[in-house]
Amino acid sequence: MNTASCEKEAPSLSRDEAIAILDTPDEELEALIDRASSLRYKYKGNRVSIHILTNARSGNCSQDCAYCAQSCRSTADIDKYKWVDEDKLYQDNDFVNDYHLSRHCIGLSGMKFTDKEIEELARRIRKMKEHGTHLCCSIGFLTEHQAKMLKEAGLDRINHNLNSSRSFYHNICSTHTFDQRVRNIHMLQGLGFEICSGGIIGMGESKEDVVTCFWNYVRSSRKHCRSTFFFRSRELLSEMQIFPS
Repeated sequence: MNTASCEKEAPSLSRDEAIAILDTPDEELEALIDRASSLRYKYKGNRVSIHILTNARSGNCSQDCAYCAQSCRSTADIDKYKWVDEDKLYQDNDFVNDYHLSRHCIGLSGMKFTDKEIEELARRIRKMKEHGTHLCCSIGFLTEHQAKMLKEAGLDRINHNLNSSRSFYHNICSTHTFDQRVRNIHMLQGLGFEICSGGIIGMGESKEDVVTCFWNYVRSSRKHCRSTFFFRSRELLSEMQIFPS
């Protein structure tokens, strides 16, 4: 592995260094994993965060995302419904609280929603927040008004992935663009939402696409971001003794 040096005044990981990590030879992977594990133990100890995901709306999506079983191009045999049974939603929420899990994630298929649909979701969020649950929604594109409705209802976090690089994005979706996703994240950040975002690896993209995806994520999500990546910064990698400080 190339162990190019880094300067303390410029701690950001370079593209070449990131690609070098992705090019780690098989015989060096165990050492790389050991270094990553030691870093995880240092900051998180022997603990993991456990979430529950409730699929609140399933199928019938107008988008053609190649990786998704709910997309309009998918032939997967899945359940399709506009709203999950409320008893199921609230039972899942009770489970999160009873077992002290990290949060309750609520997923909804689709790209756009009416204000009436968002108010229905906000009503459910208000009820679940009565128990103090930390709530996250994986949802499509919101208007600023709709996002404010959910924020006022108590929603803490929104998941909106970048999925891949800007140059590769047209290979996995033709019904919306990479830049629409970036603009949506910026709008949500401006309203104070925590952002959960990341990418999907293994869709035919190059290693350069993987690196670019994560670079775009870092630039889009400096504040309120929550996600896990293969690399974070030179400072962390220096502690892992991949690139000396």
